[in-house]
This record gives sequence, C-alpha cells and structure tokens, in this order.
Amino acid sequence: MGQARGALLSFLAFSIFALALKTTLKKQVLIGLVCLTLSCITFYVLDSLNRGGAEILRTSSSGRIDLWFNTLSNLSLKHLFIGNGPGVFEMSLGSSAPFSHPHNSLIEILNEWGLIALICILTVVFTTFRKAITYLKQHKKDIITESLFYSFAIGITYSLFSGVHVMPVSQTLLFIMWGLLLGRVDKKRGQSLTINKYLKALIAILFVFTWYLYLQKAISIYNNIDPDKGYIYGPRFWSVGQRF
Repeated sequence: MGQARGALLSFLAFSIFALALKTTLKKQVLIGLVCLTLSCITFYVLDSLNRGGAEILRTSSSGRIDLWFNTLSNLSLKHLFIGNGPGVFEMSLGSSAPFSHPHNSLIEILNEWGLIALICILTVVFTTFRKAITYLKQHKKDIITESLFYSFAIGITYSLFSGVHVMPVSQTLLFIMWGLLLGRVDKKRGQSLTINKYLKALIAILFVFTWYLYLQKAISIYNNIDPDKGYIYGPRFWSVGQRF
C-alpha cells in the first residue's frame, strides 16, 4: 500500500484512539477528519475529469497482499520456535524486482524470528497500550504523554502496511518514542535513582567509544555499497534499506 496509503490508515488509527479516549485533541482530530474527507472528495472529482489515463493514485495493494499470503504459506513447523533469521527474506512476484521484506511487521517477525518471539513482542506492545490508555484516562491534560502515545501508535500501525520499520533510523525513532512513553506512564513520583559519578563517567566513555567504532564501520560499509548490484543478504543499513 504505497503512495502514503499506509500513512492515511495510520492517521485513521490515531483518530480512532483520540476519539475513543475523549482526549484534549478531540476537536483537532475532528477538524482533521473533516479536512481529509473534503480532500478525498475533491481529489476524486478532479480525477474524474482526468482524460489522460495517467494513474495518479494507485488503488491496488501493490502486491502487498499476495506477498503476505505467499510468505505465510511458506511457513513451516520450525517457525513455531525459530524463524529463518533476520535479513535473509527475498521473494519475487511475477517479473517484479524481489522484495527484501514482507512489508508487514507481524509477518516479518514471524518469518524471521518465529512464533515465540512474535508472541513476546505482541505481549509487551499490548501491555504498553494498556498502561498508556489507563494513564491517559486518569491524566486527561497530560498532552506530552498523549502525543507520545499517538506517535507510538501511528508507528506501530504504519509498520503493518509498510517496510519503513526495517530501516535502523526508523527503528531508533520508534524505540525512542516507546521508551519515552514507558517513562511517562511508569514514572514513580518521589523516587530517584542515584548513580555514582565515576560510574556515569565510565558509561559515557563506553558509549562514546562504542558509537565511534560503529559509526566508523557504518561509514566504511556505506561507501562500499553498489546500488547496481541490488540487495544482498544481511542486516538493512540506514535509510536506503540496503544490506551489507
């Protein structure tokens, strides 16, 4: 579901959450839905006047649904416990270029890591949603937590239709949102964690050293990527989705 159709579905999911929770953004959400409806009507009216035959907006699944069913049909008994491993997915539909991921986070985790890993991830995501919704119902004026929750929910929803979540940059942003959200809904008032200043310095040095080694290696690998050779097996790298 390319051409930002997944983003539209994510926006609808966000709107449903906002209206169901009856939060402070209810008015803004309703205005957004009205604008979206008017935009869709305007587009289809103008598109009906298009006599050129050019495809402005795709209405098919762009092969996503076939890709999902083919991936699920290829699962075997081993996928109950372990998957095929990360970065090895490759499937072609007809004469199209091979897909390097199934464009669905649930199917991808099931295929690469197995059912046990999928159940564990679903459990922690469901727990996060439950805690966040409970918190927001009790703190209806906490706009920061509300915004973090919507950002996280939109990211999770978008991952069900797009392959953007396989990129390390997108993954990093998603986990940052997740961590900030958990920090808000699980915060214990009156409690503070004291860390020795020497331990802080040691952690900072290790972080900087590790980041330096990673960045040096990442730049070296990125410079050696040849786009003409297409995808190869291995973890995805940064925003281009290439593998090394």
